Amino acid sequence: MERRGWRRGVTALAVLSVLLTLLLLAVLALPRWFDARRVAGLVLDRAGVVTGLAWTIDGDPALRWRPHPRLVLPGLAVRDGRDRLLLAATRVELALPWSTLLGGPLRIEALHLDGPVIDLDAALEWWQARPAETAERLPELLDLRVSDGRLYGAGIAIDHVQLSLPHFRVGTAMSATASGRVAAAPAAFGFRIHLAATPGDAPFRLDDLVLEVSGDGPVPATTLAGHLQLSPWRLQANGELAAWPAGWPALPAPLAQDPAPIAYRIDQHGPSALAAETSLRLSRGAATIELHGVPAGVLAWRDAGERPALPPLSGRAELPLLELGDARFEGLRIELGEAPSPEPPP
Repeated sequence: MERRGWRRGVTALAVLSVLLTLLLLAVLALPRWFDARRVAGLVLDRAGVVTGLAWTIDGDPALRWRPHPRLVLPGLAVRDGRDRLLLAATRVELALPWSTLLGGPLRIEALHLDGPVIDLDAALEWWQARPAETAERLPELLDLRVSDGRLYGAGIAIDHVQLSLPHFRVGTAMSATASGRVAAAPAAFGFRIHLAATPGDAPFRLDDLVLEVSGDGPVPATTLAGHLQLSPWRLQANGELAAWPAGWPALPAPLAQDPAPIAYRIDQHGPSALAAETSLRLSRGAATIELHGVPAGVLAWRDAGERPALPPLSGRAELPLLELGDARFEGLRIELGEAPSPEPPP
C-alpha cells in the first residue's frame, strides 16, 4: 500500500511539474501576444509576403481580443516596389482568427477602413503584375466596410465612398452595396450600387453578375446582368433603362416620347474599363443604335479645348421614323465613322 501511494504521489508531482512548466511558458509568452506593436508587425509582415507590397503604419496600434483578436492600425500606408502609394487609410480595424496569426491560411473575420485613399492606376498595375501562382490565394473575408473613401486615377475621382460586403469567398455567391460621388465637370454627381455575383479566380471575375445602379445627374436608374473580369478587363452585360436620363443629350422625336424601356447591351475588352474597346447597342422598339469606341478617347475629346466636331466613335443607327423640326424621315439609316470592328471572340 505504501509503495502504491508513493507511486501515485510521484505521478501527481510529475503532472504538477508539467502544468507549472506550461504555465511558465504561457507567462513568458504574454508580452509577445499582448504587445500590440509586435502583433501589428507580424500581421503587416504577413500581408507583405502575400501581396509583395510594403505595409507600414504611422502611430500606435491597439489590440483587443473579443470575439476575435482585433487589431487597430492607424495611418496605414501600402506601397509598391516603385514606392508608389497604392493605399493610405486614416484607420484600419482588422480581426483575424488565431489560426491565421499562427501562420495558417489567411482568413479575415472583419476589415473596416476609415478614410482610405486608393490610386486606381497603381493598384490595377499591381494586380495585373501578380505572379500566376498567387492567383488562387484570395482569402475568405467577412464584414468588409469602407467609410469616407476616395478613389482616383484612370481619368476619374470618386469621393465619399461607402462600401459594405458581408462575406467574400471564391466560388460562393456574394452581395455588396456601394455609394459615392464622382467629381466631374460641370457638376459632381452621386451614385448607388447594389451588386450580386459569384466571384471566381485565375483570373479574378464576377460570374452571374446582377448590378442595380441609381443616382443623380447623368447616372441612369438601371439593372444589368452579365459577366465581369478584372484583368484583363472583360465586361459583357445586358440591361434596360426605364427612362432616358435627364442629364444625357435629348433624344429626337418620336423616340423621346416613346414610353417603352430602352434595352441595351455592352461589351468591353481591354486593359481597363476606360481603355477598353467598347461596343454599345441601344434599342427601343424597332429603333436601334450601335456605337463602338474607347471611353478614354471620348472623355479626352469632351475635355479638349479645340476638338473635332464629332467624337472618336464609329457606329450606325436604324430609325423607322425621325422628326427634326418640320422635317420627317422614314426608314432612316445613319453610319458614323469607320465600319465597326468585328466582335472579339468570347
